[in-house]
Amino acid sequence: MGGIVGVAASMGKEANVSVMTNATDDRERVHLRSPVLRGVELHTATWRGVQPPPTLLSQLALMLCDDGGCEVGWGRQQQSLTAGAVLVRAPNQVSVQMQRALPETACRVVLVEPDLLPGAASAETRRMMRFGSLVTRTAPIVEGVRALWDAVMQDAPAIEQQSRLASLMAAVLELTAREGPRPPILTPAVARTREALHERFAEEVPLEQLAELAGMSKCHLVHLFHKEVGLPPHAYQIQLRVARARVLVAAGVPLAEVATMTGFADQSHLTRLFKRVVGMPPGQYAALLASQSAPPTQAALAMTQ
Repeated sequence: MGGIVGVAASMGKEANVSVMTNATDDRERVHLRSPVLRGVELHTATWRGVQPPPTLLSQLALMLCDDGGCEVGWGRQQQSLTAGAVLVRAPNQVSVQMQRALPETACRVVLVEPDLLPGAASAETRRMMRFGSLVTRTAPIVEGVRALWDAVMQDAPAIEQQSRLASLMAAVLELTAREGPRPPILTPAVARTREALHERFAEEVPLEQLAELAGMSKCHLVHLFHKEVGLPPHAYQIQLRVARARVLVAAGVPLAEVATMTGFADQSHLTRLFKRVVGMPPGQYAALLASQSAPPTQAALAMTQ
């Protein structure tokens, strides 16, 4: 997997692909963005102990395990991810945190902003948004992730990259329709708290109110919520705000209005936390999306029929 990092880094100098690398003693990562796949990110990671901090992902996450294996937290349960399998996780879930990972566990990840794809308001896409999380070895998904990676790495023509993405998304929609919802199993108190934060993400919600709603002490709630959801309540609410802000920024809403609509004190507050979570300020994020091509074209979609 380290070879993929090296290939991507060298390829970025020659091809029209945005590449960012980050190598430390504990992990190697490379991030790819194709200019012809709007709202799509690809990254690879080899964990040797230290993991990226958890974040609430607004994107659909497809995580292909190339080598090794690990346990992945999902509410009160664990999901086993082994070589050759893909973890499919719906949008608006906390990013994957590996547990008991085998040495040199290596994964390739595809993140897709569902709101930027054709048919975003369709019943199938809405079902996918509520799907939850599942580990699968379904060939169209496993091979679809690999094929999309190959197309981006080789700087394939736009129609090929978009067709690969369209095929992969079709396979995911078919899986989520066939399997049905797989929501996290949460303690009822945690589930109530999480629902309240989603409903009131733009408001100031005192921890005392959440604890009263949960029927437990503040300390107990913070501990249990963090254990099952992946983030403490306040951090989770901030991530909800940023996730919503990403959608609004992508839609072209002025940043001052985005800050007001998502509960930030002002545009400066939004910019600071947006950059911390997303890795770039909202203005740069909007410019990046604007520089990328539109979502998969109808011609690309037709090629998958």
